[in-house]
Amino acid sequence: MSPLEKSEQDLDQAIRELKGEIQEAPDGSRGRDEAGPQGSGSLMNIPLKVQVAIGAVEMTVGDLSNLGPGQTVSLNKLVGDPVDIIVNGTRIGTGFLVAIPGHTPTFGLKIHSLND
Repeated sequence: MSPLEKSEQDLDQAIRELKGEIQEAPDGSRGRDEAGPQGSGSLMNIPLKVQVAIGAVEMTVGDLSNLGPGQTVSLNKLVGDPVDIIVNGTRIGTGFLVAIPGHTPTFGLKIHSLND
């Protein structure tokens, strides 16, 4: 088994266990099971690269080489469309960009859906 295949298996297992932790609370809200999965301590410490993809565009090498500061590139999504959540190169769900208020406002992500 290659290291990439092992990493993908570890990620799939981590996602399955994480989804197993989420349970329906008596009030109908979703929350984490405090106990968590048994024996998963080391598994839960595996580092993952989480990315949010807001859109994409195809262009030629010529178009790309003509880009410069101040130019705008139109993406394939509309403002308000869900964005893709990508973990270690695999799309695992969607969410919506939100503004996190503070001294320096930052982007946040409100989860919309997670793949089964």
